[in-house]
Amino acid sequence: MRTPYKTIIILLLLTAVLASATEKMPWRVLALGAERYFISEEFPKVRLAIALEGGEPKPLSWEIAKENPKLGLLRYHAGSAGTSQIYSTIRVALVRLSDGKLLGCPALKYVAEGNSPKLQQPVWSWSGGVLTVKDVEYAETNTYGP
Repeated sequence: MRTPYKTIIILLLLTAVLASATEKMPWRVLALGAERYFISEEFPKVRLAIALEGGEPKPLSWEIAKENPKLGLLRYHAGSAGTSQIYSTIRVALVRLSDGKLLGCPALKYVAEGNSPKLQQPVWSWSGGVLTVKDVEYAETNTYGP
C-alpha cells in the first residue's frame, strides 16, 4: 500500500516530466542551399548563420546569460567531424539581444565518439559581463562582449 507521501512524490515527478516534454524550443533550423541558420518567432528579424562541423545542426537550449543579461545563449549540436577519429561538437551561438547580432559560435564541448581519444575542452570564463573562451584544440582565445 502506498503512503500519501509516496503518491505525492510520484505526482510531482510526473508533472515535472510532462512539463519538460511540452516545453518548446524557440529556435529552429532554416536550410537555404548548403547554409544553415537558426530562426525564431520570438526574434522574427534575426537569422543566425551558424558554425557547423558536419551533418544537420540541432538546437538544444536557449537562455539569457546570467553573467550578462544582454546576451542570449543558444546551445546547439554542431555535428560530427573526422574520419578514423570522430568528434561531435556542442557550440553556443552568442546573440546580442538588443539588435539580434550573432557575436560568435564558440565551442562549448567536444565529445569523442567510439574509441577516439578525448580532446581538451574549451575553457569559458566570465568577467564583468564579458566572455572569454580559450580553445586549446584550435589554439585560439576569443572574447565576446555586449
